[in-house]
Amino acid sequence: MQPKKGIYLPLSDADEIRLLFLQPRTSGEAVACNIKHVKRSRKPHYEALSYMWGPDDIMNIEINGRDTEVRQNLWQALYYLRYDNAPRILWVDAISINQGDVKERNHQVEMMGQIYARAWRVVVWLGEPSSPMMQAMKFFGEMGL
Repeated sequence: MQPKKGIYLPLSDADEIRLLFLQPRTSGEAVACNIKHVKRSRKPHYEALSYMWGPDDIMNIEINGRDTEVRQNLWQALYYLRYDNAPRILWVDAISINQGDVKERNHQVEMMGQIYARAWRVVVWLGEPSSPMMQAMKFFGEMGL
């Protein structure tokens, strides 16, 4: 997978993170989003996405107007998690962290526990919906889990 060239501006300080503004569904299949820098100390409202990396298959999404490669499982998560009429604000490790900047990546990985803890909700993506998964989710709901 190619590094995401041209979509990252450096973080201004250790308090800053990148949030993904996932654009609403459109008539097409394209997944589009924008990245914005925010200060953690300002307690931004966001969801953190936890997902399986899955196979190495690659798909394209648009970030800040540029085509960017992501793993297929992340593409599927973003595709299904889009809202109909409003952006969805997410922290997604593979996109929110500049994986090509070792210093930044190490610092952000150290903060991941705090980033997940400060999210108003953590969304877990296990893969595309399937009949067994839907049965399991129904069971969990019936059990009050």
